[in-house]
Amino acid sequence: MLRRITYRLYGHVRRLAAVVRRRRSGHVPFDKAARPDVYWDLRYRLGGTSGKGSIGATRQWKWAQIDGCVDVLNRSVLDIGCGDLSFWRGRACEDYTGLDFSDTVVKRNRRARRSWTFIQGDASQSQDLSGEIVLCLDMLFHVMSDDVYEAILRNLARWTQDWLFIYTWRRSPLGDQTSDGKYQSYRPLLDSASLLQPLMHVKTHAYSDYGALYVFRR
Repeated sequence: MLRRITYRLYGHVRRLAAVVRRRRSGHVPFDKAARPDVYWDLRYRLGGTSGKGSIGATRQWKWAQIDGCVDVLNRSVLDIGCGDLSFWRGRACEDYTGLDFSDTVVKRNRRARRSWTFIQGDASQSQDLSGEIVLCLDMLFHVMSDDVYEAILRNLARWTQDWLFIYTWRRSPLGDQTSDGKYQSYRPLLDSASLLQPLMHVKTHAYSDYGALYVFRR
């Protein structure tokens, strides 16, 4: 009897420890939140971040490419999939609008940057939005549905007044697979460039074996 009680108690402790680790890391098992909006909101609620693409050397490199094209300070910026604003740490913008799936992160952002505008919404849906500069960074490879992906590209073209910057995969990091079947999917962006018309592809800045910043302009 004592052995069974000890074994059960040990199991409970292990499960509790796993929950604590997930909360500290912001990890959300995808099978617990199969809808993308639910997944990302849970991720942020559990303390997760927008990811490594928004910080450190990767952030510095992206800003170097963007700054080489245009000064964002005095231009209107529309940030699609804005996340937790890690990408904007130490940066300013006088006219900024951020769109994100997660109600949790939108509310946090409103408290952090009170002069900026944040909207909780779906980038594949029609929105009354526009910006001289539109950013869509590290988002498209999380879109699983082809129809949703294509709708987002059409909206990006519609919302862009001047410059569009898209950071996504240029090669699949999943080996021979194009999708992990959960929340990552690879599509060659330029194969769908017609959906971004009338924007013109200006340049592709390769960052790594897999990632690149694609620059378009009206």
